[in-house]
Amino acid sequence: MPAKTIVGHFSKSEFLSVLPPGFYIFMVIYSCYIVDFSVDPSQQSLFTIIALLADQINLQLTLLLFILFASYLLGSICRALPVRWAEHTIPFFHCHFPYPDKLNKVLNTLQKCGLQRIIDLSHGVPMHMFNYWKDFVCLVTPDGFEFYQTFETRSRLFAGIIWAAWSGIIGGLYLIIRTWNFPHGVGFPLFCLSFILFITFGANFRRVRAQEAKALLMIYLAYFQKK
Repeated sequence: MPAKTIVGHFSKSEFLSVLPPGFYIFMVIYSCYIVDFSVDPSQQSLFTIIALLADQINLQLTLLLFILFASYLLGSICRALPVRWAEHTIPFFHCHFPYPDKLNKVLNTLQKCGLQRIIDLSHGVPMHMFNYWKDFVCLVTPDGFEFYQTFETRSRLFAGIIWAAWSGIIGGLYLIIRTWNFPHGVGFPLFCLSFILFITFGANFRRVRAQEAKALLMIYLAYFQKK
């Protein structure tokens, strides 16, 4: 894969899967800090805290570099966590990536359409096998691997947002309990926004990961059909 392509993909991957959840977690921490050291926490709101941060950035632009660096570090921590951990935080978890039942349906459909069945997934798909497909595709078809990476990056973005949502849920509850004020001007909207993010991204997380698994399987099979 050309160096220019690698750098471009790295930048896109880092921006999509690291900075957004990292910045959200930073804002949760910043909001808790402002409320904790405020003279009158009951007068604070989420909008006043955002406005305060914007004013501080206008006064000192170097603060923006610190925010980006802190967001990158926090997002990198989320990205380093196994994606399956984020999936296990979703209620009614009952299946495991890479979802061999869904991959078997793909194989059965392709076989009915006349494609040769070169692998047997009736006994499941161990993660070592899935990682082998990934390494194989990376070696034999860099363009195919780059295409697969778009699906993997989206899965990591969803996982990062789920972790960020949990931080907001916990932070919102902390602010409500700390001040014994309901609805809290910061804690309540922060909790609601984070809960909405968790529901929205959590409800679609398995579908997104299933698309990732199917994409890798399709690329792996297409290589052998082409030969």
